[in-house]
Amino acid sequence: MNRASAVLLILFSVLPAACNSELSEPRLAVSGPNEFPKPGVDPVQTDTGGVPVNAATAQRIFSRGERTYVPADFSRVDLDLVIDNATQETTGTARVTFTVPQEGFPYFLLNAPVTSSSLDGATISLTSVSDSEGRNSLVSLDQTASPGREHVLEISYSLGTEQVGYRSGGVGLVTAMADISSGNFFEDYGPASFEDDQFKLTLNLSLKGVSNPHRVFTNGALTDLGSFSWRVEFPEYYNSSSFYFHVTDKTFTIRELSYRGLTKTIPITVYSEDSSGAVSAAAELPGLFAELEEDYGPFLHDRFVAYISGSGGMEHAGATITSLSALGHELLHSWFGRGVMPVGGRAGWIDEAVASWRDYDYFRSSVPSNRVSVRLDNQSIFDRFTPFAAYASGRSLMSELDSMFLSSTGGMKPLLAGFFEAYRGRVVGTAELEAYLEAATGTDLGPIFQEYVYGSQAAGKLPGAEEPGTGDRGMHPPALTQDDVEALR
Repeated sequence: MNRASAVLLILFSVLPAACNSELSEPRLAVSGPNEFPKPGVDPVQTDTGGVPVNAATAQRIFSRGERTYVPADFSRVDLDLVIDNATQETTGTARVTFTVPQEGFPYFLLNAPVTSSSLDGATISLTSVSDSEGRNSLVSLDQTASPGREHVLEISYSLGTEQVGYRSGGVGLVTAMADISSGNFFEDYGPASFEDDQFKLTLNLSLKGVSNPHRVFTNGALTDLGSFSWRVEFPEYYNSSSFYFHVTDKTFTIRELSYRGLTKTIPITVYSEDSSGAVSAAAELPGLFAELEEDYGPFLHDRFVAYISGSGGMEHAGATITSLSALGHELLHSWFGRGVMPVGGRAGWIDEAVASWRDYDYFRSSVPSNRVSVRLDNQSIFDRFTPFAAYASGRSLMSELDSMFLSSTGGMKPLLAGFFEAYRGRVVGTAELEAYLEAATGTDLGPIFQEYVYGSQAAGKLPGAEEPGTGDRGMHPPALTQDDVEALR
């Protein structure tokens, strides 16, 4: 469908962006799914031939002393969250269904004090342990679990004022995350796992001691249960960086509209304390959706929610907290980043490279490049966040590959569209992108990736060779600070 044929169903009065009437380039034909390498997180059988556990999860087994620590591979989380404004306390009770790749002490992520815990109905203790590379603080069960069956972990915990705001008559909580440098994902709000682990989350949210009207904004399926209670159901393909919900009594300008996309009608909610920001974003989004669906294919998610915050920029699966200037950048992440999702920090460079390349109008560079060697993927299975160099060095790599493949495939955009079609709703690593491009073009990209992704000449340097906070992020705004989050919620 070309942009001129996009039909907008406007529920509130907004001005649609002008549509480009040019026909899109033909999408690159790709072979059947069995002819391309499968993502590194495809299920593999446990050592007992029982419940499948994904391969990336199995790689994060490590030993310390006489103990073997094994990642809990989540399949489902049922979370009850109660925010009590009268006592200024927030408690979470989670029921986590999980498997393990082998016998060992299961671990997961949670940045909150736990008040009680049980495994398969029996009370247990939890301990804190760092991973084998010292990159993450983990919560470990003080009891082993066996492979080949599902286990149920039940925990109760509390959230502090860094996560929840209390005020006269109302409360505020927003899942403000960050994926750059030392960021955070859902572990700040509930039990979580690494990004390769996709699982279904059902949230039951209740407020006590409030009198003001409240609203919940979310990228999940929302049910209003009445009496300041809601249920949110998130899809099974979401991971710990996908979830977005915001409960608040603040007054916003809200614009709701629908965009008729290539395969479905997409409900869109835009909200902001700044009325001009909400109106402007609602006017821009139809044109942005038309552009990105034309370039990369049908929107994956069930809805899109945009909180126009005036600062910051962070993507979720079909949602964002963003400044108006970064709206297009963050929406693109619903294709790359939260549509095709990185297996972890070692693959986070891919989506930022694509988004930053778009920010700079898909410029094309000559090949070969004279750039210095750079490490974007440090190949650590415990690395969770993206290096700053993903922006400048990543977009340079995309522009060089675009020039390289211009005559054979029409450049990188058709290739990226094919990659999205092959892996939508799945997690991928650098190896999957490299293998896909090689198979689609018949080109050996090993030397280029060794130099400009794995950094063969950048030995001993951190990914990106840049100090935190100093990297060139192009048009992307700085991450939200704690003060920003407290003001926004």
